[in-house]
Amino acid sequence: QFNRGFHWQQGPPPYFPYNRIMNQQMMNHRYMQSTRGLFRAPHPQHRLQLNDYDDYVCFICKDHLQNCEDQGVHLCDGGDSSHDDSDLKKEVLNFTVEKESINARLEKLVSEIKDCLHTKYESVTESLEAHVSNRINEIDSINKEVVDEREHLQNLKKELELRGRELEKKEKDLIAREKSFDKHQEKCKRELLKEKEEIVRQWQQLRDEITRMEELHKVQKGRIKLDVGGTIYTTSELTLTRDSESMLAAMFSGRHNIKPEEDGTIFIDRDGTHFRYILNYLRDGGIATDALPRSRQVLRELRNEAIYFQLHSLAQQIEKLLK
Repeated sequence: QFNRGFHWQQGPPPYFPYNRIMNQQMMNHRYMQSTRGLFRAPHPQHRLQLNDYDDYVCFICKDHLQNCEDQGVHLCDGGDSSHDDSDLKKEVLNFTVEKESINARLEKLVSEIKDCLHTKYESVTESLEAHVSNRINEIDSINKEVVDEREHLQNLKKELELRGRELEKKEKDLIAREKSFDKHQEKCKRELLKEKEEIVRQWQQLRDEITRMEELHKVQKGRIKLDVGGTIYTTSELTLTRDSESMLAAMFSGRHNIKPEEDGTIFIDRDGTHFRYILNYLRDGGIATDALPRSRQVLRELRNEAIYFQLHSLAQQIEKLLK
């Protein structure tokens, strides 16, 4: 507190920390307001001391200067000394809550964007892999067709060359025969007779083969017992010949003489464990994915059996599962 006629001595005022209790600051502010008029008309002998005092008080709140290097500037906020820090704390708390909420929403948005990008990336990757695989298969198929066509053309070229040489040879022979037609007439008759006898013999063999196949077809008609690697399976000719391009269809088509065992079974030297999948595929004209085994090793073995029996559709279906 300051009284009339009081003046500072040499040196700075006593030190007051900024974090003083708010009540003390308010009391100082009110006191300076009440005593501000006392310094408007000081005694002449005290004017110098009062000016010196003004250098150590805040020009806003008229409180003591506290730890500030600038002359006449206080560390207060320049507002009312009765300002309540609770509003500032609430604003800081609200700002913190809003910041955490914004951060949470940003994290959620970033997570959703990452998930979306990951899903789209996987979808695009799968589509690209499928497209590339299809293109590769098409290229392989086209390449195989080109190779087959090239081989066919080469064989055709060789055959044409061979026929050309044969025609040239025959032409020479005809010229020679024309010169000695009468001489070789009997020879030609004998050759024609021999060829006729050969055709008759071959025709008789064909009729005998047809007769045997019809008998075998009658025997094998109805139920057929198969001994596949020691496992007995009973099925029908219709089932075995359902896939016309398979080896089983060729075996039981009647074009081949199949000799059954003494017990009436037909032995096939393959793995009998997986043959039931082959029969189910032929009975149903296809097989569902969930009906196939889950083990990749068993699938590989079943794929080998399908390739052996020339069941191409089943082999391709298993290949897709293995990929």
